[in-house]
Amino acid sequence: GVDFRLGMVTFLDVIENIYPFTKDVQYFQQLTAEQYAHGGGDGPENSLDALKAASEFEFRPNSKRIIIWITDISYHERDWATDLSKQQVIDALLEKGIQVQAIGTNYYKSEYYDPITIATGGDYFDINGNFRDILLKISRFQTSGKYLVSYMSSSSSSAQAEVKLEIRYAGLGGSKILKLSESPNSPLNSEKILSFYPNPFNPVVTFLINNQNVLSGQIQIFNSIGQLVKEFNFNNPNPSIVWNAVNNNGSSISSGMYFVRAVVTDVNNRKHIETSKILYLK
Repeated sequence: GVDFRLGMVTFLDVIENIYPFTKDVQYFQQLTAEQYAHGGGDGPENSLDALKAASEFEFRPNSKRIIIWITDISYHERDWATDLSKQQVIDALLEKGIQVQAIGTNYYKSEYYDPITIATGGDYFDINGNFRDILLKISRFQTSGKYLVSYMSSSSSSAQAEVKLEIRYAGLGGSKILKLSESPNSPLNSEKILSFYPNPFNPVVTFLINNQNVLSGQIQIFNSIGQLVKEFNFNNPNPSIVWNAVNNNGSSISSGMYFVRAVVTDVNNRKHIETSKILYLK
């Protein structure tokens, strides 16, 4: 009952073959059976180019996107084999919403595999484990049921308006009435006001609100499942807020993707909400 497609990229120091998506299981099994270990005897190999190539497959718009990355060695980075950096590949994967599950050796886990799997919400599996059990566990991963919905009014009026938002899927869902009171002509709505550096960070990141018209507001940080992790309030123009990767209880957070939301009020008592992604890498 799962609508799926399968593709494959094979690599050594260079990409060897790219097999586009197919729904034909027997054909894909045949392609897999044709693979064999050759070359080798040295390291690293070119995982970064292979992951980037896989990220460029023609994914369907609403698909769950998973790469199963199988390797037994470290990878080239910005050297004679590839121009790519680890961060460039992570950015490409995140842009496409791809989750990477790594099957590799424990020796390279922390330095090479974790930065990519943690950043994309994936996991690590020991290549010496039972492959059937590994693939069964991966196949049972649940998709996310949380979505961020944005709405831009086409109205030129600054009067309060109501919008009815309805969500339906497979006959289920609900609706909510939202009241919009801010003016679409507000200067806050015409530009991004939230910035931060560095990104990725470890373990300190600085948030800036870059607009002289902002008087007060909140910086809220959420984890990947929508739980509020940390919240800052400010009542001064152009605030600079430093976060050291601890939650509201003072405990250290885990590595991974987080969402930062700025909710601000300007001099005319108009509100503006802006959301961005940040990445915590240990």
